Amino acid sequence: PGYGEAFSELSMFDPEVRPSTRRERVLAKILVDAFQVRLVSLAAILKVASVVAATRLGDPVIVVLYAGADHMKDVVAFWRSQGFSHIGLTGDGFVGRQSWKDDQARGLDLPAYLLKLQSLFPIPSVACMEKK
Repeated sequence: PGYGEAFSELSMFDPEVRPSTRRERVLAKILVDAFQVRLVSLAAILKVASVVAATRLGDPVIVVLYAGADHMKDVVAFWRSQGFSHIGLTGDGFVGRQSWKDDQARGLDLPAYLLKLQSLFPIPSVACMEKK
């Protein structure tokens, strides 16, 4: 069933009348998992916003986020909907793979611009950042 149907089915359950069925327990777990996936993506979006908000107005900012494909897609879709882009970055700003085989190593070959972030733009010293 879809989310609405699953939620309707679960809302009819009364623990005072009977124990939950296996189907109800599975539906409940699916709904909780779906909510948690979105919650993790939202937390990533809020963390990026918090970090970027702490920078000086007009300073260039590059966000490097290491996350699973579903969370990455959610975060990228949100920020692109807000007018941000990958312009100037190879691979549309995406590094890695969309999916992995169970036995594949998860190491990444980073593009040159991520090997030395200071080459992207001058990074302020710690003393400058503390003055903000």
